[in-house]
Amino acid sequence: MRLKLLILTLTCACYTIEAIGQAIPKRDTARTRQEADFENLLEQVTQDAEDSQLLDLLTRLEENPLDVNEASAEDLHQVPGITPIIAFNIIALRARHAISDLDNLLQVDGVTVELLERVRPFLRVGVSERKGETEAVTSYSFRTRAAQDLQKRRGFQDGTFRGSATKLYNRFTARVTQLDAAPGREDFGRRRHSAPSLELGIVTEKDAGEAMVADFAAGYLAANIPSVSTRVILGDFVVESAEGLVFWRSIGLSKGTEVIANVRKNGGGLRPYLSTDENWYFRGIAADVSLDWLNLAVMYSNKPLHAALDTTGVVTSFDNSGLFRNERESDRRNQSRERLLGVRTSATPLEGLKVGFSAYETRFANQVLLSSGSGFQGQTGSVVGVDFSYTQPRFNLFSEVARDHHNSVAGVAGILLRPHSTIDVTCLVRSYPKDFVSLHSTSFGESGGSARNESGAYLGISLRPLAWLRVSTYHDQFVFPWRTFSTDFPSSGHDFLAFSEITLAPRLLLQLQYKDKSKGDRRFTVDAVGRLEEVEGLRAQKNYRATIELNSARAFRWRSRIEAVTVNYPDSAGKQKGILVFQDVRVLPLDRLRIDARVIAFHTDSYDSRLYEYESELSGTLSNPALFGKGLRWYILARYEVTSAIDVWLKYSQTMREGVKSIGTGVNEIPGDHESRISFQIDLRL
Repeated sequence: MRLKLLILTLTCACYTIEAIGQAIPKRDTARTRQEADFENLLEQVTQDAEDSQLLDLLTRLEENPLDVNEASAEDLHQVPGITPIIAFNIIALRARHAISDLDNLLQVDGVTVELLERVRPFLRVGVSERKGETEAVTSYSFRTRAAQDLQKRRGFQDGTFRGSATKLYNRFTARVTQLDAAPGREDFGRRRHSAPSLELGIVTEKDAGEAMVADFAAGYLAANIPSVSTRVILGDFVVESAEGLVFWRSIGLSKGTEVIANVRKNGGGLRPYLSTDENWYFRGIAADVSLDWLNLAVMYSNKPLHAALDTTGVVTSFDNSGLFRNERESDRRNQSRERLLGVRTSATPLEGLKVGFSAYETRFANQVLLSSGSGFQGQTGSVVGVDFSYTQPRFNLFSEVARDHHNSVAGVAGILLRPHSTIDVTCLVRSYPKDFVSLHSTSFGESGGSARNESGAYLGISLRPLAWLRVSTYHDQFVFPWRTFSTDFPSSGHDFLAFSEITLAPRLLLQLQYKDKSKGDRRFTVDAVGRLEEVEGLRAQKNYRATIELNSARAFRWRSRIEAVTVNYPDSAGKQKGILVFQDVRVLPLDRLRIDARVIAFHTDSYDSRLYEYESELSGTLSNPALFGKGLRWYILARYEVTSAIDVWLKYSQTMREGVKSIGTGVNEIPGDHESRISFQIDLRL
């Protein structure tokens, strides 16, 4: 009955949107055909994060492209693929003359035709002259999304889950900008607030099984006041600073095929928060003041936390799932609070030189004693950090050092080099002590961003020896001086990747990739008498991938991939293998209709040899499912541009597994050998 109601609602919505759209002018469909492709950036994000902060940042950047004649060097570096060196050279180019067309960026050392096409969705050329009048521009956007599994999970069958099986998401933003006759310009790429504006954002979400339509809600009100060079955010926000040792969002770009651009973080400062991660953000008030070469941000946050408490009221664990589908899960909601005072200041006294200072002090409403025995313990904590960056046309030096309230010191330092127009090199070293605790950081490393219990050295090289050939490689050597989640003893390992992209024809690409990673791991084996035994040792994994892609104009894309994996434990006879093959096609059968379809066949020996497959998704969502066992997955995604202001998205996916009686475990178990999901989304922009 609920499924029929969902289908009826979606059908009515389509007719209503078509009727509304007849009154709104049509637009050029170029925006659909030039949509940014996030696969190379996000395929390493293997966690289940449908609405991650990282994707929200990229989506907002795509919806509000940067003006290359006004953006600061920091803002330009937020664009995927633009390094600090390239950002510096863009600033130098526009200092000589205004950029009249994005193709002018080809004059910048490091900007190739391929890179320009990748960054084009995030950039624009603003109006360089105005008549002297003042104009107010108002914009609104609304996004609503519904998704549902078509098979009932056990929690719905036995009544464990209190709510419906539909996952709901709604987001609304409104912005009023006053365009002045004489906007502020940038000196040496320093950030300034050039136009007065007021922005409102609200997001709500209900996960499948939750009872309330707005089980989670976040929002903000942001004001830009150029007369006093100030921006104020009231509500929810995040902070990005330097290399992420003190402040960063929940997810950051890390090791992948972008071996150069993703190494250096260079935080973007204060940002409004409009994602659905229910843990990694601040709630309160923050202000950012820019005075010529000095920038100062201060913040206060008082946010509830989901946690498990023991009988004495001590926090034994924090709940990061964001799921409150039954009484047991709901008992952890808002059980504690965190109050935080923070500051971030940076100065650019000379061209290319930036120095910064970050600090915060935090206090929890309850004593914290995590049951894992690692991480933060106590009720109060603090972290202070200093950082610097020096950029010139051919190199960038950067570093950050932070100290926590126990006087444990962590540091990261690196260099980007461009000795020749065909060569880019980066080197980064890091040292994160086992007892260093920074609660709001996400740093570069092997441990998923936690800046603790790790040291290592990373070397990345990108070459373009020929116009049709690009070769990239990195090697990361790391050591864990204390036990980790997967091992009870100190361990070490390495991570190596070699990637090449070959242009076989003007629109035909071949990509080859090899990845080799070894690190300590814990696993379970069966001994000679059939008993389950826990064993620790070295886990060696090798991935081999080949992808061929054909882009015919902008109305057709054909992509095929084959990937194999081997997982070996040198200290034993255990070995796992896996293979994945997919065929992908994108077509525009009508002027305003785009269809993506893919079929994936996979066969792995176990979950240990799983393979990840980044998928095309509804705008603003991220899907990179782990495929294991033997089976077939397929999906079809359609996007229809009803008018210049309305987009409609629809996706149907199905995964079939051979030789299984159920999929999942516990309350998430689905009886049978297949699972299907349907998702629907409407985007309105006025």
